[in-house]
Amino acid sequence: MKKLPTLAVVGEKEAGKTRVVEFLVKHFSEKGLRVATAKHVPHEGFSIDTPGKDSWRHREAGAIATIVVSPSEWAVLQQPPSSKVDFEELVAALEQANPDLVVLEGFGQAFGGVSQIPKVVVAKRGENLSKLVERYVNTIALVSPEPKQSVEGVPVYDFSRLEELAQRVESLFPWLEVLSSLPGSDCGMCGYGDCAGLAKAVVSGEASLEDCKVLSEKRIWVFVEGKELGMNPFVQEIVRKPLLAAISTLRGVEISGDEVVKVEIVKSGRGAGGSE
Repeated sequence: MKKLPTLAVVGEKEAGKTRVVEFLVKHFSEKGLRVATAKHVPHEGFSIDTPGKDSWRHREAGAIATIVVSPSEWAVLQQPPSSKVDFEELVAALEQANPDLVVLEGFGQAFGGVSQIPKVVVAKRGENLSKLVERYVNTIALVSPEPKQSVEGVPVYDFSRLEELAQRVESLFPWLEVLSSLPGSDCGMCGYGDCAGLAKAVVSGEASLEDCKVLSEKRIWVFVEGKELGMNPFVQEIVRKPLLAAISTLRGVEISGDEVVKVEIVKSGRGAGGSE
């Protein structure tokens, strides 16, 4: 079984754990990662299925697993072997989606000995941070509505600094840091399938950033609202050449065709002298 990079977001009830998970999933998905999540529901007797429905009747009749399929999604309903959550079985189930990163919500006390999972702990109030650090082993970051520098040596982020929290998470997994240096175009020209595959190969020593054709052959940079747009070499030239050709028609401008180009696109009113 391969080891999936896994992070748990734990903490107090109604403190904002789902908000943190939602931000991290969006952040890493936009970088091109396949992110899987799991949510722990501690309530006794809770069931995703509904008594009386066909799927419930299948399971009541003795089906060991039932797959519910609709035009837009599918779900597997299965009775766990025991009442205790088994981390290896959970990972095996998540592996079916072939994720690059797994973000758990909850599970703070569910895995017992699996204390090595790095945890982001979310608190309702700043005064609770110290006891939460003691409660959760391997806490790598704290999120609190009250700004603080750190507690017991653990950095604290408020909800306006979740981008910094994402950078902290990236530092836990070296290939995520490498991925942030790649264009995110997932063109596959490197031979590793996508940017995440190349990033993992770089960390393992099988490849280097020079294997990225988009970076090594880059001749145009396009930024949309400050975010760089990843393009493979073919698309780069489709954009660059017509742009240079158009500019070459302007009086007093000499274009040879070998120039590199930088384009910055912003919303109307945000240019020099503009206003929102």
